[in-house]
Amino acid sequence: MAYLPENRAAPRRRSFLNIPATTRHMSYRRAVGAALAVAFGGFVPGAAIAEANEDEDHTSIGLGAIVTPKYEGGRDLQVKPLPIIDIHQGRFFADWRNGVGIKAIHEPWVTVGMSAVYMPGYKDTSVPPGVGKLGDGAGARLFAEFRFGDFQAIVGGIKTVSGGTGGFIADLSLNYEYELNDRVSLKAGVLTTWADTKYTDRYFGINQAQSAASGLPEYHPEGGFKDVSFALSANIGLTERTILTVSAGAARILGDAARSPLVQRRIQPLGVLALTYTF
Repeated sequence: MAYLPENRAAPRRRSFLNIPATTRHMSYRRAVGAALAVAFGGFVPGAAIAEANEDEDHTSIGLGAIVTPKYEGGRDLQVKPLPIIDIHQGRFFADWRNGVGIKAIHEPWVTVGMSAVYMPGYKDTSVPPGVGKLGDGAGARLFAEFRFGDFQAIVGGIKTVSGGTGGFIADLSLNYEYELNDRVSLKAGVLTTWADTKYTDRYFGINQAQSAASGLPEYHPEGGFKDVSFALSANIGLTERTILTVSAGAARILGDAARSPLVQRRIQPLGVLALTYTF
């Protein structure tokens, strides 16, 4: 949608269940954004494929289920509960995509913010025996979102500040939303991430001790583009404030990360089913 100067506000068209169209679209975007942020969080900590314009204060909560590999590169899939929390009040926000932080700049076409985010590792029971676990951690994220009608671009970076992962990750995503009818909205997004050598070696590398314990060859990858991901979501308005989100996607591991002995499957599928309520 086009953004008009403040003294020329666009009329708010009302449709399904008498919901203002702008409010309904934002609810769709928050639902898919929160779901996909968690879905792809296993691939890109703190980043996501799809999230969108946050022009109004809101609090959204939800619950669903997510199907992902047990770790990035793993063959075995797991089904996990998916709690959704999405709060935007003034400059403060807390969501699955960008963590907990503040918006330093927030305009109709751009948002710039900084936050603390979760950096997932993996359990020792998820990877081949002898590799051991990689502890979860926390990171500091800086990001910028640019909005052009139904298109959106997000660029960001995360520096690990604690935990087992270490290193730095940068991400870039492009998203597009299409309104199928008054009740259903479709959203597609593509994401790529770059990781430095420290992060890539911590997550995908095999050191001498791990090699001796697991029988896998010693491996020390270098940094570079780590993966590219795609997701498609359908968002269905059930009531005035309740959104059902169904999402599917896949990530392709790239570069030195893809050549790791830990990687059993380079193409990583995912699926999400979630119900979100906005106050």
